[in-house]
Amino acid sequence: MKLALGVFVALMVAFGTGWLWGSSGRWDADRIIRAAQLRSDLFEARGSVLGARVELYNLNFGNASRHFEDAKGLLRRAAERLNTAGQQEDAKRLDPALARLD
Repeated sequence: MKLALGVFVALMVAFGTGWLWGSSGRWDADRIIRAAQLRSDLFEARGSVLGARVELYNLNFGNASRHFEDAKGLLRRAAERLNTAGQQEDAKRLDPALARLD
């Protein structure tokens, strides 16, 4: 009985240690993923604005408007990601860009 209890306690300690060890790197990976998603949103918004500029040059106002709307949505999503991450100051830095797109 004591042997079974000892094995059970050893397994629980090993399981707990493994869980803590495995989850310690996950938080860093989650942070890196969130940063990559934010960068992706910002780069896509920039690409949409540049695409709109090309469409304006070609006098295609319908496509330019669509590109600007896409950029606004992406910037709003980036601002939302920053706000949920607790980076309100960085989110406020996107307000002038959103205001110019409106």
